[in-house]
Amino acid sequence: MQQGIDWSSLILYDEHSPLIFTRFFFWGFLLVALAGFSAVYRRPLWRSAWLFALSLFFYYKTSGLFVGPLALRI
Repeated sequence: MQQGIDWSSLILYDEHSPLIFTRFFFWGFLLVALAGFSAVYRRPLWRSAWLFALSLFFYYKTSGLFVGPLALRI
């Protein structure tokens, strides 16, 4: 039986498997981030929004709900 991708594990924080630089998921995330950035780099507002959203996602995947106080300080 074929199993599909568990999308919740890609999006949700897992304290036993945080996003760190030595995991394959990080390198895939980096490729998506660079591809998206190359698509919006000439539009300052879109570029800032893209980098802000990716930063929040990255901090969430590395430290969980501690991203909340970080987002509130901005």
